[in-house]
Amino acid sequence: MSKKWIVVIVASIIILLIGLNIWKSQMVKPVVVETAKLKHETMQETIKVPGTLVLAEEQIVLYELDKGEIAEIFVKENESVKKGEPLLRYENELLELEKKQNEMQIRSLALEIESLRKERRKLDDELKKDEGNELLKQEREQIFLQEQLRNIDLEQAYLEKERLDKQTERLTVTAEVDGVVLQLNDAKDPPVRTGEEPLVHVASLDEMKVKGSVTEYEVLKIEKDQPVRLTADTVQDEQWNGKVESVANRPDRTSEFGLNDAAEAVKYTIYVKPEEKLPLKPGFNVLIEIVTNEADVLTLPANAIQQEDEATFVYVVEAGKVKRKDVKIGMVDAEKMEITDGLTDEDEVIVNPPEDIAVGMEVTVE
Repeated sequence: MSKKWIVVIVASIIILLIGLNIWKSQMVKPVVVETAKLKHETMQETIKVPGTLVLAEEQIVLYELDKGEIAEIFVKENESVKKGEPLLRYENELLELEKKQNEMQIRSLALEIESLRKERRKLDDELKKDEGNELLKQEREQIFLQEQLRNIDLEQAYLEKERLDKQTERLTVTAEVDGVVLQLNDAKDPPVRTGEEPLVHVASLDEMKVKGSVTEYEVLKIEKDQPVRLTADTVQDEQWNGKVESVANRPDRTSEFGLNDAAEAVKYTIYVKPEEKLPLKPGFNVLIEIVTNEADVLTLPANAIQQEDEATFVYVVEAGKVKRKDVKIGMVDAEKMEITDGLTDEDEVIVNPPEDIAVGMEVTVE
């Protein structure tokens, strides 16, 4: 083959390769991506815990065996009562016996003191006539001392009377709240006598609150009067506002005495006061969402943030190519995340990047 043909063939191959590359470059399109920039938004950090709707004001009266037997019940079930009105009264035979003995002791001491006083006055009259009589003086001193001792005994008897009167007052149980008698059980029923069931249950039906339990880690972020959002599965698409009413300073009894699972965190009771009347009944389950922090921050969509091992990063577009940047995040919710470090306002961050994305890949911004 002549050199001329060799040159022609080589030139043809080169032209073919160049054409093929041009065709490929025209056929292969860059990956199209959607991007977002840092956005100033108000974010809230919240804690979500399950709760139960309970009566805000209620009084549960348990049978107190040490007070005696029930003598009289003054109320009926479903009856309205006012704070301070009597609910029931105990009778205590031993206490009544002690009161009678105390009354007799007071009368006896009073009579004895009066007798000693008369005798002392009689001796005073005799000493006026015979001032130098030493025997009369000694006798008077002894009687005066006895009179003083009996006065002390009388004071102690009156103190005992005061104690017994207070015990007698406590035999009458009064209403602690304005409300309705929701439950009135038979005092002879074994569950009532053992305290398993209440004797009387009084509550106000006008106001309710939500009771919940938080962990030892969550309780550190919760304070009185923090705003709360309340929702319930039984009422769809409804939300009610409220505030934290109280946070327990001590763990609940199960946690305090180590009765819960060792793997579980210690629990603290919180109460939330709704700002409006809820269309729910006591015992309904409610989701408590407590706003523990609110701030104006820089955010990105949650699906722009990537995590690999312990690293948190995003993909950005620079000069038409993909670049990776490590970032630090703060508050997080279902739709967005706070970016505290690693980006500028001008960075174009790829949202929902494709699975085959790689650093250096050429991309086109949508």
